[in-house]
Amino acid sequence: MRTFLCVPIAEPLRGKLSDISSRLHQGIDVRASWVPAENLHLTLRFLGEIKPELVRRIEQACRNIADELDSFVVPIDRVGAFPSLARPRVVWAGGPATGHFLRLAEAVNRELSPVGFPAERNDPIPHITLARIKGRTHRSMAETIRSSKPPAGLPLSIDRIVLMQSRLTRTGADYAPIFSFPLGESGAV
Repeated sequence: MRTFLCVPIAEPLRGKLSDISSRLHQGIDVRASWVPAENLHLTLRFLGEIKPELVRRIEQACRNIADELDSFVVPIDRVGAFPSLARPRVVWAGGPATGHFLRLAEAVNRELSPVGFPAERNDPIPHITLARIKGRTHRSMAETIRSSKPPAGLPLSIDRIVLMQSRLTRTGADYAPIFSFPLGESGAV
């Protein structure tokens, strides 16, 4: 099964991100796959294909993280692109890697390492993917992305960890939660 750890995006933030995505979609004239509002999430760690028997070990790792860390807020205050604005392949909305977020990323690396997922080496950037660019890009695209700043630091509540299964279909990805742990509490939902 194809999986990832994430933080779901609740309303009203999901609607505001969807508005930003719609404006970008109108302003970026390239072939792209736009993430539907119901699939918006902040990825903590893409796990890829895993065997079902690993779910219990990942669940224990997430329980440990949830017991250790309290919820916090990340202001969504920018729109950017990976690997860069000059060569965008992923367009995202995100915010600063606060101390709380860095502790969460470190805990995910630490807890998943014994399960068989080596620590990620790049600096984590809290971001929500809006689109995956598939076509050739042009110079004006960088300016369109740069000028799409969200209004006044939209608050993203980092209050839970969800293991999500992703099923690829002809119409896009279909996501189904496997388990969820609220930060600062024990017991899966």
